Amino acid sequence: VSVAGAGDTLVLWDETSAIIATTSTVTGGTWATATTLGGTGARTIRYWYLPTWSTIETFADVGLHGTVGVTPLTTSVIIHRIKVLTSGTTKRNAGIISATATSDGTVTAQIAVNNGRSKMAIFGVPSGHTFQLADYYGSVLKAAAALRCNFTLLYNPEPETQTLMFNHAHDWGLDTTGNSWFEKPFKIPKRFPGPCIIKLQANATAADTTVIGGFNGVVTHDALLAQTPG
Repeated sequence: VSVAGAGDTLVLWDETSAIIATTSTVTGGTWATATTLGGTGARTIRYWYLPTWSTIETFADVGLHGTVGVTPLTTSVIIHRIKVLTSGTTKRNAGIISATATSDGTVTAQIAVNNGRSKMAIFGVPSGHTFQLADYYGSVLKAAAALRCNFTLLYNPEPETQTLMFNHAHDWGLDTTGNSWFEKPFKIPKRFPGPCIIKLQANATAADTTVIGGFNGVVTHDALLAQTPG
């Protein structure tokens, strides 16, 4: 979910625009002191990531220390999602939990207050694997005048070289005077061979527009598919 200003292009994730993860520091989410794990909000989290662009997805758990940054023991080239595993008695997560890239300070993933998990329409595919895209979808919420919003599915086929430039894979436009929701299925899955990054972004014509969207698919192993009888 993103809140966009007029003409702003945002990657669809919680209230800001994600780029890519490198080695990350996790902060926020609990009222614990810097030396204890027993906070009233989120206490431990799990995040899923790619260690390298040639390694399959794995996960790691992190104990939070208030708003003091905690550096995970593992490094990552992209974080796919985060969820709260354990929490105290006040809220699932009392504050915003952010994963911040050590290299440049970019916030690469986050959980909004009391959501308990991230919402991110961005995914990395390692080499030797292919993302089979089944569909993508989106909607816009705006109480005031009608607006237009363009959704763009993007992919980067060379993330091991650069992580900022993307190719257009598909577009869909909405006009709230007609339809504020869409789903685009692919009868034959749209294939994105790894290594690559897939993400969904939106551009609205009015400020303070709430945009919701995402995509569904499966990651397949190229070598195993090649051995499957036709």
